[in-house]
Amino acid sequence: FPVTIKSQNNYKDLWQLVNDRVIILDFKTGDFVNSSYVEHELGIQNSLIPDLKSLSGDASDNIPGVKGIGEKTSLQYLVKYGNIQGMLANSAFSELAKSKSSVKVLDSFPEVLAYYRITKLPSLADMSLVLNSEEKTQLLESIDKTVVKDSMGIHLLRDFVDSGVRL
Repeated sequence: FPVTIKSQNNYKDLWQLVNDRVIILDFKTGDFVNSSYVEHELGIQNSLIPDLKSLSGDASDNIPGVKGIGEKTSLQYLVKYGNIQGMLANSAFSELAKSKSSVKVLDSFPEVLAYYRITKLPSLADMSLVLNSEEKTQLLESIDKTVVKDSMGIHLLRDFVDSGVRL
């Protein structure tokens, strides 16, 4: 897919959560966002959005990123090396050390990893480690009170939580 950048913050935090069972409605554009949409817009898989934000930064989330490394360069690195951890592989590391802009990334890597942890959203599987059975019951009761149904009248949130689907 081609790399298309409409604005510095054209990707949304929630885009990293889409998968074959999760689609997001972008209320500003009216577009349905799925994995293919994200790949078309950014040129990377949606799972790499935290990597992208950790390198290039995100002003709306106060993530500074690597000074002097923009979104375009970050996208090139992610396409070439796969993810930020791939940039530390022996062959990638020696290649990156030859470029001034790449050295900035290597010098800032502890911060980049911290930014990654901040921008990575937890999945429902991660949340199961946080919620005990009583809290899960309370969550389900709360969801039952908030009725979100699809066009066929299926209660989306309740079915989603009961299914154990990972985000």
